Amino acid sequence: MTWVPEGIFINESGQEDLQRPGYLMGETMKFRALIKKSGDWWIGWLIDLPGVNAQEKTREKLLESLKIGAEDLLKTEVPFEAEAQMTTIEIPPPERSLENRG
Repeated sequence: MTWVPEGIFINESGQEDLQRPGYLMGETMKFRALIKKSGDWWIGWLIDLPGVNAQEKTREKLLESLKIGAEDLLKTEVPFEAEAQMTTIEIPPPERSLENRG
């Protein structure tokens, strides 16, 4: 999936920033998905995009539905107020542990 922002992002220095947080314009975005088989269904959701979830009969269809949900959410226009500034924050990647995996 590629996504090019239509709005203008302002960095911490107050300069126009042509990057989406963590992604260059036109770069493929990746999101974490939790998926599992539940009875006859595959269910899943995107951790990084609250509200994007799906239920399908096959794993492949589930992944496609999650992709479509993410694309639809990212296409949603965000109202912008003239006095407001959009900025970004940077965080280091989380440390992962396999201890709590079931």
